[in-house]
Amino acid sequence: MENIEESNKSFRIETAIGAVSIDIVEEDAMRYLKITQCKQIAGRELNEQKIFILDSELEDFKKAIDKVISRWEIGKPKTFKEVKEEARKKHSCAYMPWEPEDDNLLLKYYKSGCSIKTLSEMFERSTNSIESRLKKLKLL
Repeated sequence: MENIEESNKSFRIETAIGAVSIDIVEEDAMRYLKITQCKQIAGRELNEQKIFILDSELEDFKKAIDKVISRWEIGKPKTFKEVKEEARKKHSCAYMPWEPEDDNLLLKYYKSGCSIKTLSEMFERSTNSIESRLKKLKLL
């Protein structure tokens, strides 16, 4: 990655909102990991947040980070099937074809004054889906 600077015991990552530094610190008989985030707005540093992880806690911290990242599935593109399944957890009719009867009911309820949000709940589809359908039907 081109936005990472590395030395023997330090890593610095430039992000869209600032920088994150990860340092291995050895002081006296203590050794710990220090993670520092500097947030920027309009090119100036606003605040700095630090996390300290003792050497004895590092393995548990690493396990937790690994679990989060594996569940996050960074970089893995979703298939259309996965996108549909995820959408249907929120809206059971997501990505289902619109039937003529659905269009007639949508038209009736929209003209009677139902809000997009209410229509979304009634038809079990996202508000974006309702708006798109209304545009297709030339009602928006």
